[in-house]
Amino acid sequence: EHGKGYWVGREDDMTGTTILAFALVAFIGIATPGPTVLLALANGSRFGIRRASFGMIGAVLSDFVLIGAVAIGLGALLAASEFWFSVVKWIGVGYLAFLGIMLLRSRGTLDESLRFASGREAGSAWTIFLKSFFVAVTNPKGYLFFSAFLPQFIDPAASQVQQYALLALVF
Repeated sequence: EHGKGYWVGREDDMTGTTILAFALVAFIGIATPGPTVLLALANGSRFGIRRASFGMIGAVLSDFVLIGAVAIGLGALLAASEFWFSVVKWIGVGYLAFLGIMLLRSRGTLDESLRFASGREAGSAWTIFLKSFFVAVTNPKGYLFFSAFLPQFIDPAASQVQQYALLALVF
């Protein structure tokens, strides 16, 4: 059944070529600097790889949320609706404003503002995790990226849940 493009064999199986192509494009997308990558680099240089890895876990978890949202149609909704795109964008703005207010209420350093906001040290694993998660999950570009990128690797005739789950794990 080679006439199905990326798909061969059973309809719900992805070929190794498809997965490899997806992984290569995903790697390029991940390596491209954006707010989450820049935050990961800052965490690594500031706290070391061990504590920065909690931020990386937060970013990965946000990717699962983004891919899940795209799988249920939120990405298409954001691409089609300026209103809902603005809602997600303003949630992100609200989070950044919250961090700014915490900074103003603190002693003038971001460390103090994060300690004040979370009740924990700025460099704690939990704080690093949450900050990375929220920076990534409130970026509306992530929803649009996944909604434009993932369908190219999805066979609409096969089980989409399994396909999205596999792509999420590879990503």
